[in-house]
Amino acid sequence: MMDLINPYLLKFKKNDSEYLIINLLNRIAFYCDREVCDLISNLDMTTLNSVSPDLLDTLKELKVILNKNEIRELFPKLKFEKIGKFADFCIILNWSCNFKCDYCILRRNWYFLKDRMTKRKLQKALEFIDSYSSSDNVRVALTGGEPLLLENYAFVEQIFEYGKDRNWIISIATNGFTLDHYVRLLKRYEDSIGSIYVTLAGPPDVHNKRRVHKSGAHTFDTIVKNIKILIREGLHDKLILTTQFDEKNIEHIDSLVKILSELEFLGKIKIVFQIIVNGGNISHNNKKEKERVAKRLIQYFMNNIELLQYIDIGDYELGFDIARDVILHGKLPKLLTIRCGGLSGRSAILDPNGMIYPCYIMAENRMFPIGKYYPKFEIYLNIIKELQNRNIYNLKEECQKCPLLLVCAGGCPLKDLTREELDEIKNRNDCSCLKDIKNCINKDLMENEISQLFFKFKEFLKQKTLKEGSK
Repeated sequence: MMDLINPYLLKFKKNDSEYLIINLLNRIAFYCDREVCDLISNLDMTTLNSVSPDLLDTLKELKVILNKNEIRELFPKLKFEKIGKFADFCIILNWSCNFKCDYCILRRNWYFLKDRMTKRKLQKALEFIDSYSSSDNVRVALTGGEPLLLENYAFVEQIFEYGKDRNWIISIATNGFTLDHYVRLLKRYEDSIGSIYVTLAGPPDVHNKRRVHKSGAHTFDTIVKNIKILIREGLHDKLILTTQFDEKNIEHIDSLVKILSELEFLGKIKIVFQIIVNGGNISHNNKKEKERVAKRLIQYFMNNIELLQYIDIGDYELGFDIARDVILHGKLPKLLTIRCGGLSGRSAILDPNGMIYPCYIMAENRMFPIGKYYPKFEIYLNIIKELQNRNIYNLKEECQKCPLLLVCAGGCPLKDLTREELDEIKNRNDCSCLKDIKNCINKDLMENEISQLFFKFKEFLKQKTLKEGSK
C-alpha cells in the first residue's frame, strides 16, 4: 500500500536548533533538530525517495509516514452523548448591565433585549437542568448582562440553594461592582462555587475609561475594594481576575502588572490575560489586530518571564492554551471532532425569555434555539443534529488538509464575525451554513513565538528549582 505523509503534525520551536514534534494521530511527541524538522516540513511524495533508509524507518515507526489504512484507523471517530442531555449549563439572568463598556459584545442588547428572569421561570430553569443533565457533576455558569445586579439577589440565592444539595458547581462572570453586596451569600455557599470571574481593563485611568458605570462613576477602586473583601473572606481561591487586551490597552500592560503587584494580587489570586473577542461587536476583521496584540503580549512576558508564575495567558484560538499544556505540563492536546460543546449538543444556554441555545453568541443573537424550558420543556433534536454536522468530516476542503484540523475542528464559526455577518446568518435561519465558516488557530504564532515563550519559562522554572535545591 502506498505511503503517505502524515498531515497532522505540530512543530513547536524550542530554539533555532531544536524542535518538538507532536503527532496528533498516534499521540506521540519527539524532539528533533532543525534539519529533520525542515525535512519533515518539506516532505512530499517526490522527495520521499531521497530520505535515507534508516531515517525512513524511523519516520514510519513514528507514523510521520504511514498508509491510508493507518490514517483511517488512527483518525478520531465521531461520538455523541445522548442527544437531548447536556454536560454544561448557563443561566442568563438578564441582558441589562450597570456598565456601558465600549467594547462589550452586548452593547445593542442593552436597548433591544429587555427580557428578565422571574422567580417562576427560574424555578423551571433549575428543574430543567436537574432533569436534562448528562451526569451527576452538574456545572452551571451565571452570566448576563450583569448577573449580580442588586435586584438579582433573590435569584442568585435561589440558584445556589437549589444546587447546594445536588452538588452543583456554580461559576459567575461579573464586572465585580456589586460583589460586596453578595459576599455573605457567596461565603454561605462557598462549597458550591467553581469560579468568580472579575475583569480589570488596565490601570485605573485606562480601566475607568473603558469599563464605565452607567452613572458615569469610576469603577476601578470599587472593583479592587470588592476583590479585597472576597480575599479577606477566604474566597481568594475562587477568584479569577481577567484582563482582555486590544491595541487600545496593550501599551499599558506594564503599569497594570505593577499595580497588581502593589495590591499583592500576584500569587494570591489567579490572573489571566486574554485577547479581546469580537463576537459581533465591531464591523471589521480583527485577526491582524489580534496577532499584533498577541505578539506584544508575548514580548512583554519574554522580557519579564518570571511573571508567568503568577499570570496565565489564555487564548485557545491563538494557540496559547495548546502550547502551554504541551510544553509545561506534557499534556497533549485533546483531539476534537467538533469544535465546542455548543455545536456537539453538550451545552445548554438558558436565556431569560424561556429559550435554550447552544452557545452564548447564538443566545444573544437569538439564532438556532435548541429548545425551551418555559412554560414547558421542549428539545429541538433536529437543530441539535444539524449543528452536529459541523464536524471534522464535513468541513470545507482547506480545513480537511490543515495540520490543525484535529485540535481546531474549524474553530468557533461565530466568535470573530462582524455584526453584519451575524445578522446575515440569523436571517438565513439555516445552521448548515456554519460548516462553511472557519476560524483558524494561528499556527505560525503558536509554533514559533508562543512555543518559544513557554520553553523559556520552562527553563526558568528548572533553574529556579535547581537554585532552591542548592540552598
